[in-house]
Amino acid sequence: MIRTGVDEVATIAGVSSRPFGIATGERGVWVGDFAGSTVTRLDPDTRKTVATIDVQTRDGFQSGVFALAVGAGGVWVPNRYAFELVRINPRTNAVAARIRLPYSPSSVAVTGGAVWVAVSDRNPD
Repeated sequence: MIRTGVDEVATIAGVSSRPFGIATGERGVWVGDFAGSTVTRLDPDTRKTVATIDVQTRDGFQSGVFALAVGAGGVWVPNRYAFELVRINPRTNAVAARIRLPYSPSSVAVTGGAVWVAVSDRNPD
């Protein structure tokens, strides 16, 4: 973490050594973990881990978390290798929905109450 006006970089315990994607909102800082197929929620005031949410599929298929977005009542995580979009409920810190997609999602954005997902018609690497 880098704070404005401070010349030091702070490390926050509990976050993966392979983070992919970071987003803020819903009273948290959310960090995706590609290697562990998880999303870590941080408290922006205390800078401590609040929860770690497993977004791996039920069959244990690695998710391929490369991005995430916050808004429209959820934390949205594209599961690149599972061809799905996961919605985390920020009130419960749990997976609330898994939306199957016809193609591999690579990124996500939220604006105006709509969730936008970029997908590829090719198999993920």
